[in-house]
Amino acid sequence: MTDAVAAENLAQPSEYDAFLSYTHRDRQAATGIQKGLHQIGRRLGQLRALRVFRDDTDLTVRPDLWGGITEALDRSRFLVVMLSPQAAESHWVNKEIGYWLEHRGSDRLLLVLAGGRLQWDAGQGRFDPDLSDAAPPVLTEPGALAIKPLYIDISEQPEWDPKYPPLREQITEVAARIHGKSKDQLAYDDRRELRRGRRLRESAVGALAVLTVIAVVGAVVAVIQRGHAVDQEREAIRQRNQATALRLTAEAVDILSQRKPGGDMRAMQELLAARGLTANPDEGALLYAAASRADTVKIIPTGSMVWSVAISQDGRLVATAEDDASIRVWSTESGQLLHTLTGHTRRVNSIAFGPGGHQLVSGSQDSTVRLWDVDAGRQIGDRLSGHTRPVLGVAFSADGRLLASGSEDNTVRLWDADTRVAAGDPLTGHENRVTSVAFSPDGHRVISGSGDMTLRLWDADTRQPIGDAFTGHKSLVVGVAFGPDGHRVVSGSVGGADTSMRLWDVDTHHQIGEPLQWGLSNVLGVAFSPDGRRVASARDDNTVRLWDADTTLPPGVNLGDPLVGHTRQVTSVAFSPDGRLLASGSQDGTVRIWSNTRILKGPNAVMSVAVSPDGHRLVSGGDDNTVRLWNSDTGEQIGPPWRGHTDLVRSVAFSPDDRRVASGSFDGTVRLWKSENGEWRSDALTGQTRAVLGVAFSRDGHLLASAAGDGTVWLRNADTLHTIRVLSVGNSQPVNGVAFGPGARWFATGSADQTVRLWDVATGRQIGPPLTGNEAEVLSVVVSPDGHRVASGGKDHTVRVWNVESGRLLHTLTGHTDEVFSLAFSPDGHRLASGSKDASVRFWDVDAGRPLGDPLVEGISPVGGVAFTPDGRQLISASWDSTIRSWPATATTETLCDKVTMNMSRHQWRDWVSSEIGDTPQCPRLPSAIDDSRTIVSEETRMPIDGLNQPTALAVDKAGNIYVADTGNNRVVKFGVSTTDVTALPIDGLGHPDGVAVDRAGDVYVADSDHNRVLELPAGAHAARRLPFSGLNEPSDVAVDATGTVYVADYGNKRVLRLAAGSSAATELPHAGAQPNALAVDEAGNVYLAGGEHNNVLKLALGQKSWSPLPFGGGITDIGGIAVDPAGVVYVVAQRSQHYVVLELPPGADKPSQLPFSGLDRIWAVAVGHAGSVYVVDKETGWVIQSPALN
Repeated sequence: MTDAVAAENLAQPSEYDAFLSYTHRDRQAATGIQKGLHQIGRRLGQLRALRVFRDDTDLTVRPDLWGGITEALDRSRFLVVMLSPQAAESHWVNKEIGYWLEHRGSDRLLLVLAGGRLQWDAGQGRFDPDLSDAAPPVLTEPGALAIKPLYIDISEQPEWDPKYPPLREQITEVAARIHGKSKDQLAYDDRRELRRGRRLRESAVGALAVLTVIAVVGAVVAVIQRGHAVDQEREAIRQRNQATALRLTAEAVDILSQRKPGGDMRAMQELLAARGLTANPDEGALLYAAASRADTVKIIPTGSMVWSVAISQDGRLVATAEDDASIRVWSTESGQLLHTLTGHTRRVNSIAFGPGGHQLVSGSQDSTVRLWDVDAGRQIGDRLSGHTRPVLGVAFSADGRLLASGSEDNTVRLWDADTRVAAGDPLTGHENRVTSVAFSPDGHRVISGSGDMTLRLWDADTRQPIGDAFTGHKSLVVGVAFGPDGHRVVSGSVGGADTSMRLWDVDTHHQIGEPLQWGLSNVLGVAFSPDGRRVASARDDNTVRLWDADTTLPPGVNLGDPLVGHTRQVTSVAFSPDGRLLASGSQDGTVRIWSNTRILKGPNAVMSVAVSPDGHRLVSGGDDNTVRLWNSDTGEQIGPPWRGHTDLVRSVAFSPDDRRVASGSFDGTVRLWKSENGEWRSDALTGQTRAVLGVAFSRDGHLLASAAGDGTVWLRNADTLHTIRVLSVGNSQPVNGVAFGPGARWFATGSADQTVRLWDVATGRQIGPPLTGNEAEVLSVVVSPDGHRVASGGKDHTVRVWNVESGRLLHTLTGHTDEVFSLAFSPDGHRLASGSKDASVRFWDVDAGRPLGDPLVEGISPVGGVAFTPDGRQLISASWDSTIRSWPATATTETLCDKVTMNMSRHQWRDWVSSEIGDTPQCPRLPSAIDDSRTIVSEETRMPIDGLNQPTALAVDKAGNIYVADTGNNRVVKFGVSTTDVTALPIDGLGHPDGVAVDRAGDVYVADSDHNRVLELPAGAHAARRLPFSGLNEPSDVAVDATGTVYVADYGNKRVLRLAAGSSAATELPHAGAQPNALAVDEAGNVYLAGGEHNNVLKLALGQKSWSPLPFGGGITDIGGIAVDPAGVVYVVAQRSQHYVVLELPPGADKPSQLPFSGLDRIWAVAVGHAGSVYVVDKETGWVIQSPALN
């Protein structure tokens, strides 16, 4: 930017003295800076010393958020930026700085360091990217800044209150630049004004008696002024609240659309909070939340990872088996906790309700089976002992007499539920762990799934195997379930070789059809619906999927899109006994209740749909040449399909009296269907020579119109079926849609000639000129209920709305990315729905001419038809993926309050909403969450690094790329944070790599345990080289410091070696007296060691000759990893109280605290990212889990 342009911009009038740029994680520090700039140097009678723009207090609600920000930047004299590692990763902070530098230059840029480091690089005119973790990218580009900008470092301040003298002094330095004064002068002025204020207050007290009359007059003036001040304050609060509401709404939509993590419960709570902050909430966002989570009935946070779920026989209760060794019982209606069942000493792996829902059986990692009285909330008798390894699956027989359990000891056991003793010897035959068991509906057979990749069928009465094993899976079987007829079984598998579900014929032991496969995600649990028509799978891609169990040939088997909302692996699924609900449990610490009736499944693509006038039935037309009738309340098909057409059915319509259905087909006929003696029969109406593309009844039901591909519209008497007249568009272009106006006096057509035409029923003549504006073929047309507007959807991806009386184009609605196949007006005429070839449904505000919320995506298949229910509360859509879906068409706060089970906690309100706005319940009838770190498991993220086999180490480079020692596969892999690619590094011949490290230059170091060597792979190299360490015996870890010095934990020799950069020989560090499992080094050169016979955590300070123990306390065992961040916080992964935990010890602390990781099988390594995120690797599951940087 030229100086002339900068001068021109600065010459513009400024509404604000400063624009405050910050990330919301630094909100408290930003609030302190803003208050300080308001107060320091404020003259007596002045509201604020400086006018500071901050989004939470000054940004007004508007759809163009960036436009509002740039306007504020243009109207500000200075830019003040809060810098921290979090700000360095903020897209908005970087964008605001970039805009300022481009349009205003750098001489009025002021920086405040709230955390992290800054290092100026004078030679490059920038902040050094390697040494400045608080600098956004735009400030690390060469030549970004002409000179070093002014910045103050407040990162060490213990509080953010500008009344705190040390902080006030630092803020004064920034404020002085904005005031155009020296720091000393402004500090003097500030003290003088404070003294003046005190003197004035003292003088006022002494003069009150003398100036009574004047005071009265002054009081009148003061009242007026106070009124103005109150008004200004109220307006400021209103704008602050509106800005906060806008931010919350945008963030919630991003979370719901999976553009941002956070979990949909948080998104719903933020939307509800936003509605309480503004008088004009975003109705579209609320509708999008309700519609995009239409399947979600209830979200229940449990406080611990969920490994199994079960629903009672009456459907009133859902139970969860949890990682904290407890079982919790919840109300499916309210989502509130009813009982917590305790007794197990380790994770509960599986649960099952008994008949009636009064008893529950559980199996645990503690190798026991337990029986529970659900009503009393207590254990029944002693534990059922016999298994020698953890119990992975349990089941109740339908009559309640028997229990079954499967264990890691490779056996199945049967138990007498009354006596709680084993019913005979264990059932043997599996060659690996038994992961799941299920009883047949008659209780006489048991099916078991195993890690040996087979299923086995057992006679529950004789306890003998029935036939041979079921074979076909290529990896371990983790879930089995009987179908309600007892003749089919579904199973699921996990592992790289097989991630499928399979259906089996129990009588023949043969697989039915092809495996049910979806991508590469693993199946962790399965369930059969009570009617046997559907199976559900819990998957490690955080989703639940439904499948049609009546067919096994893709693509028809998959029932629409997955059920989304969980933020970590889904471990278990269970149907309610009536089949209307589905429960899922997840490692994200929630159980969710889903609707199982929202999606109706046909055999083929559904081309059209209509709703009956009473709203209880649907009719659909499909590409299988049939018409089908559905019960919209239950989701069941009513009777057999209606046959008669010989080609696909493109259009269907109900008559207003609910007694007839019209259908138009590509076979060139219209059929009028009537019910006679419970059977639907049709008359074929012929005459049109091309495909019939649209049918419509007049609103009095006496007329029937059909539009065809031959350019004609046929108008018939719907009672006598006689043809009244045939209308021709005149150019033989196909007429794709037809719709009647009110009163049966006119109708509208949409044609391939890009026009919409209005026709007089009585004369058959066109009314006025065609309605033009479409840029491609018109594919659909609809008339508003009051007849004042007509809308069309076209091949040009738009929806257009005209005024019928004037013919004026009112709105062109854009947003679809492909052809718009179908339209429907809501009964009140204020909303419009559209279905498109882009596989989405959209709602539109017809009055405002804008979209209502984001698009609702239906997988990858076009949406062929949409229709509102008569009450306007639901929208029905028909898709080419053979499904019919229902969507909420209206939404209120109660809609979302019914889905969540608690309000934000106070901590969450301060963190998510604002520390300046008092917290209020989002749903008054719900309790608030408790501020407990155990409930914040949804903040963890499983990194998409698949295929790992017993990983034992990891490291993170400065760019955020992750390196994992994939020990079981004898390789090291790199996960690119920007590309999300997983690649194996070119390091050949590894044998049990146990440690990995990466330096600032991107060089990777590997401890190769089996070959007793340490390898270095320079950045960009295609081969590794061996470092000169000699005499190693099982090196277990490697670390590298800021100077390039490499440290190795020589496990077998009980020593730590040090190799200085460029050196040809290693030296031994002072003897630690412990066998080193893990090693770390901080930026100051201090070395940390974890392990030894006594599970010590030791530190060797730079220059010292002896190791010092760190206060991690007793009770920890099996230490697997250690890491240290730039602030000197030490992280250790270990086992405590039979659970694997991540502990952190800040500098100077006398004891560690536990980070909110939970439910991991065996944590074996820990690393800290550049921005403070903590990563751990689970050796058993092969997962790499990220916890965000902690405030």
